This record gives sequence, C-alpha cells and structure tokens, in this order.
Amino acid sequence: MTTYFLRLHASFAMRKLARPVYTMRLYKLGKFLPNRLLAYSVKVWLMYVVLTLSLLPGFKLSAQDPRVSANQVITPVLLKSHIDFLASDALAGRATPSAGLDTGAAYSARKFKQLNLRPFNGTYFHSIGLAKANLGPNNSFVLHTANGTSNYELKTGFIPYEMTGDTSVEASLVFVGYGISAPQYGYDDYQSVDVKGKVVVVLTHHLFESKTSKGFLKLPVDSLADLQVKVKAARAHGAVGVLVLTDPLNHKLLVPKGYSWPGLSKFIPAHISANQMFTVTERTIPVIHAGQQAMVDLFGSVESLREIQKGIDAGLKPNSFELKAVTASISTQVHVETVQADNVLAYLPGSDLAKEYVVIGAHYDHVGMKTRKKDSEEDDVVYNGADDNASGSAGVLAVAEAFAKLGVQPRRTVVFALFAGEELGLVGSSYLIKKPVFPLNNTIAMLNMDMISRGGPDSLSVEGSGRSPQLRAIIEECNKSIGLKLAPNKDNGFGGSDHQPFLDKGIPAVHFFTGLHDDYHKVTDNPDKVDAAKAAKVAQLVFKTAVELANADQKILLNPESD
Repeated sequence: MTTYFLRLHASFAMRKLARPVYTMRLYKLGKFLPNRLLAYSVKVWLMYVVLTLSLLPGFKLSAQDPRVSANQVITPVLLKSHIDFLASDALAGRATPSAGLDTGAAYSARKFKQLNLRPFNGTYFHSIGLAKANLGPNNSFVLHTANGTSNYELKTGFIPYEMTGDTSVEASLVFVGYGISAPQYGYDDYQSVDVKGKVVVVLTHHLFESKTSKGFLKLPVDSLADLQVKVKAARAHGAVGVLVLTDPLNHKLLVPKGYSWPGLSKFIPAHISANQMFTVTERTIPVIHAGQQAMVDLFGSVESLREIQKGIDAGLKPNSFELKAVTASISTQVHVETVQADNVLAYLPGSDLAKEYVVIGAHYDHVGMKTRKKDSEEDDVVYNGADDNASGSAGVLAVAEAFAKLGVQPRRTVVFALFAGEELGLVGSSYLIKKPVFPLNNTIAMLNMDMISRGGPDSLSVEGSGRSPQLRAIIEECNKSIGLKLAPNKDNGFGGSDHQPFLDKGIPAVHFFTGLHDDYHKVTDNPDKVDAAKAAKVAQLVFKTAVELANADQKILLNPESD
C-alpha cells in the first residue's frame, strides 16, 4: 500500500511539473524573487520528485508527459513503417483466413511482445471461431398433411440457412408468428403455445415492417427481427427445428433464399467454402427457408397467411397456434471445418483501477487478391488495403508503443486489439464480445481506428461520439494541441466498423475515420498514397484520449436518449 501511494504521489508530481501552467507560475514568481532563490526552489522540487521516485522498486525516471510521448513516439516514420509492412504485396491482401493474415498477426504479436505488453491467458492470439461450411448431399424437406405428402426440392422448394445444424428431425408444427420473444417489451409469440419437441413456423421480419413499430409497439425491431435472434428464441423454448416463410404481407417474392451456399448459386462455384462464425453448439437444429408451395400446403393459400399476419399487426397481439395433423421431416447436412484466424490482443495492466478496461482497436484484415481474368495482363492484383486498414492497425501499434514507453502506469488496464474478419462482417470484434477475455461490464470505453490516413491533411470524423457527449468532450479537449478539424457531431455511431459490437453491448465507443476515397476496396489502395503524418496525428489524438480515459476519476456513460 505504501508503494502505491508513493507511486501515485510521484506520478502526480511529475505531471504537475510538466504542465505549462506550473512553468508559468514559476516564471511569474521569478519577477518577485531573486534568481538564485527561484533556481533553488526548482532544484528542491526536482530533488523531491527524484527521491520519491527512487523509493519505487523498478520505477524508472523516464516518465513522460502524454504530450511528449505522443510527439516523440507516435511519428509519421513509425506509422509508415507499420503500414508498409502490413500493406505489402507479400501479405497478399490479408484476407480472412489466409497466410497473409497470419503473417500480419505474427508481426503484431511480435511487436506487442517486444514492448513487454502482456498476453491474455498466455497467448497474444484470440481465435475468432471461424469455420468453413458446405452443404452435404443429404438435405431434404417433406411435409405430411391431411392432403398427402409433399417433397420439396433443394434450391427451388427450400434452402437451409447458414446456422442450420447437421441433423435430422421429424415433428409436428407450431406457427409462432414472427418468432419474437420479448416479454420485457410486452410482446411474446411463444406466450400461449408449447413448442417443446416441435418445429416452429416463423415469418421473416417484424410487425409493421412497411411503417414503423414506434408509436404502435415499443420493440427494438431491428434486433429482434434478426434471424439468429429468432432461432435462439426457438431453441430456448425447446423447438427442434425452424421453418422460415417470407412474410407475404410486405413481400411479393416468396421464393426460398436461405443462404447463398456454394453450388446452389450460379455465381458461387461448388468448390468454394462459405466462411461463417458459428460455434458447434449453436448448430443444433435444422433451420430452413421454404417457398410459396410450402406456404400453400400449410395454410391453404398465400392470402390465408396474409390475413393472419394482418390480424397480428392490427391487434398488436400474437396469434400462435399448432398446425393440426401436420408433421415435417427435415434433414440438413452441413460439413463444418474449423479454420484458424485470430484477433491479436495485448494489455498494459493498470494500478488502482486495474479491473477496469479501456480498449484501443482496429481491424488488420482486408479483402485479399483480385481474381485475374483469363488472358489478362493485369500487373496489380493485390488489394493491399494500406488505408483500409493497415493505417488503423499501425495506429494501434504506435499507441501501444507510446503507452509502453510512457513510464507512468495508467490507473486502468489498457487493452490493444487488432481484429480479423472485419471485412466479413465485424466477425473478429463480434466474437470478442461473444467470447471475451476480459470483463466487458468493466470496460469503460473503446476507441477504434479504421482508415485514418487519407481525406486531406487535417479532417477527421469521430463516429459514435453522439452516443456519449462526455467522450466527445474529452476528445475535443485532447485535440486542442493537435489541431485536427473534427467533423460536426451528427451521428449515433451505428455503422460498419469494429466499434459497433461494443456500442451494441452498451460500451461507449467511437470510430476515428478520415473518410472514403476512390481507392476504397481497390487494388490502388497502396502504401504510397497514405498520409503518414495525418495518421500519426490521429493516433496521437487516440493516445491522449486513452490516457485521459485510463486515468479519469469517473467512468463515462452512454446517453440513452441518443439510441
């Protein structure tokens, strides 16, 4: 305990000594005191600091004010060196998964280790749960009704979804409307039916899709209408299968879509594998999308189901019921092969608030290589992704180095995260939220860098800051000494980068972003086009913001009114 207070006191003294306001006070004091007395006072102050520091085991006198560290460590030269490596042709576009991605991961992990940053659970690598999945030959869907037996053809009559299980089931059917179970919002399609051991028939989308649920029913429809959420609800209520039908009230095209499996689409060859993020335990029941003929066989006509749906919407009440004398036989065969692709994680432990966390992240993957057309003489086929997002990854590595060389331990633990699979749909960051290696409920903020090296010398968007005015205010204050032109705060942060899963989890998160450009997702996004000086400025701002967050007395909060 004594060591802690000495460390805290010494850190406080060094920070105060480094602040310009104290320098000015000493300067003003010199107008009234003899120069010798002023010099003596400064010497005594410095000797006090040195003596205090010397009492701390292993504590170096290299403590730096964040302004000094940001300027001296986070330089254009450092940013450019990281970008040049990550966006080189040798990494072949860093697709997830690929050997080039693995090389980028090894490079980043090696840098973290050299900085003496700590790994989680003994490793810098965090698998993102990626799997290659293909349909097997044994996929079938049969309905047994009072009118006889109907066999449906794969592709034209039904298509399995990507989260379907490698399994078979035969059971009776229960219609559960939209398949939404949200009793906390006053709506539950499962409230009056028992679906245990049965196949549920579910409509796509949600109530009042053609209008809006606001003013009718306070449901977060965008999240509850997600099929994964509906399948999870079905499993939770004991269902053994999910049969999805397109809701006929809002859609005229009633053909089965399911998932674009290789071999079922003329655009995707059969030998290609589908990359999906699902664990084995989630693939426990068959989940299929059936077409119009199944709708007619189950409800007599499309119009009959449309009227049922109208009644649910008009009354704002579920209308779930068992389909009498109807059973379904469903088999879905999926070959799943686990694929290794990793996030790269490291942390710098905090002091008195070490069990609280600040996350600094970026995705280090990109989209791989361009398929060379037959007889083409194209020279450049590598999507190097220098701005997207070798620049943000370089920013994380540079900020990590600045923290490692700061010399003063932050109060909170700082996590450095490089995500894989962002280009597949935020796979890496979503999986970290799903399988965290540090407590998310104690994570106070996430700072994300994605494309930080283009768009002019000083313009910058900070997306997501509309969700936390406190965080925005900290960023604006830290930016005063850097001078970037921050775009007006108009957004609530919803968008396609790795801050989003953190926001969804209720964690204040922002995305530092310098804008799209003509080279976005093209082979021309090369290292020679990045502005390393601008990338360094953005990384300096992230570092200074992170220092403030890591040492603040209080947590920052999301603004619920901005949702």
